[in-house]
Amino acid sequence: MTGRIVEAKEQLLASIAALPDYASVYVVFYDSAEPLVFSDRWERVRSGTMQRLRAWLRTVGPSGGTEPVPAFRRVFALDVRPAVVFFLSDGELPRESVEDIRGMNARGRRVTINAIAFGDEAGSAQLRQVAQEAGGEFRQVRPAADGGRR
Repeated sequence: MTGRIVEAKEQLLASIAALPDYASVYVVFYDSAEPLVFSDRWERVRSGTMQRLRAWLRTVGPSGGTEPVPAFRRVFALDVRPAVVFFLSDGELPRESVEDIRGMNARGRRVTINAIAFGDEAGSAQLRQVAQEAGGEFRQVRPAADGGRR
């Protein structure tokens, strides 16, 4: 696996592990195929959940392009909408994705979307726009394996 996906998984695990055990998470990976979902429901951040998540993450790898809209549809269709979404990408989004995400977020309680770009600057402007429009923060991360700084 490339340094980007390895770094993304490490960052994901560290972020979830830092949450209190009463917090709940819903983890979705996306590409150009059907989104991969860790669980069909919100999962409490407990040691058993973390063990299952680590095992599941070992099975997930990059397999295609950058199509986040189907994953966002799943997240916005949950019975309980998230308070915050952490949206990670290492590539440029299809042009209509920003508009589609904006439209989904406009229906129902607004969700804060924090966007994190891994690797080069490709797609950074789009991710920055998604975060800004959703009241979130944008961050550019250069994985150590790519020769950048964390």
